Amino acid sequence: MYGSYGGIVRGARPRVRAGVRAEKVGEVRAAKAVLKEDFDEELPGKVVQVSTIKQEFKGRVAGTSRYWIKLETESGVVYVNKAHIVSVSPA
Repeated sequence: MYGSYGGIVRGARPRVRAGVRAEKVGEVRAAKAVLKEDFDEELPGKVVQVSTIKQEFKGRVAGTSRYWIKLETESGVVYVNKAHIVSVSPA
């Protein structure tokens, strides 16, 4: 650890967050990794209606990525940015 003058102080204990023991810090980080971010694995191959802020699209979900959904519609392939999606419902 570093002292007030910037040098290393012998025998100093490593810093931990206030109120959290060193063992608990690893457990808290591991628990956050389990959270589910989205439901993308349920969508591929299904016919859905996607409502965005300005438009609606109806088509089969061909694929998904972190920020985009690829729809195969009657008029062709449409890529929809997930930030603009209001709802996704079965068609």
